[in-house]
Amino acid sequence: MTAEKALEKVLRIMNVASRESAVIEECASFVADLQAEINAAAEKKNGRRNAQVAALRILKMSYKNKQEKLTKALVASDGQQLISDGYRAIKLVTPLHIPDNTDNTVADVTKAVEGFIKMASENLGDEITPPSLSELSSLISVKRAEAKADGSRLTNVPYEIAPGIHVDALLLLDVLEILPDVVLVPSVVGKERKPLYLKSEYGCGLLCPILVRNDG
Repeated sequence: MTAEKALEKVLRIMNVASRESAVIEECASFVADLQAEINAAAEKKNGRRNAQVAALRILKMSYKNKQEKLTKALVASDGQQLISDGYRAIKLVTPLHIPDNTDNTVADVTKAVEGFIKMASENLGDEITPPSLSELSSLISVKRAEAKADGSRLTNVPYEIAPGIHVDALLLLDVLEILPDVVLVPSVVGKERKPLYLKSEYGCGLLCPILVRNDG
């Protein structure tokens, strides 16, 4: 049994035995141990992760979102590889080995995505250093176990990357795989949630923030 599966079972027990304080205390201690094990497993797994697999996940998300013109990598005006799923976009200095779309029918989408990245590059907020891959991976594992324990489906994982600025950890994870040294630059225009600019030696791009209930 994986640590994530064990965590799911313990959380279910805690839901059922919510009135038994001794049981809850013991379970809480076990949960802490399992979370530590998940963190350690995430650290080990990160060595096998790679940018190509993450990029393919983004293209797959485009397919799920019925963004047909984004299901293959685009070629930017400067010749660089461009990938997007409508929620994030990344332009790479060095191309990855993923399917490219050079069809003229995607020229309009390519121009639009490049334009959005250019607008995001004008953000003037303070640079935000994201969490590590292992930290983000373990957070997602815990949230996935919690969702399974209460019978729900994990569709997103809100993560407050800076005060008042939330992103989906599931989307950020792929960004960190592709741009391991990335920093995020927010907009400073009031409370309007504009895309965060992705700044990296490996490329650039944008990530759309998400709105959570207590954002105001």
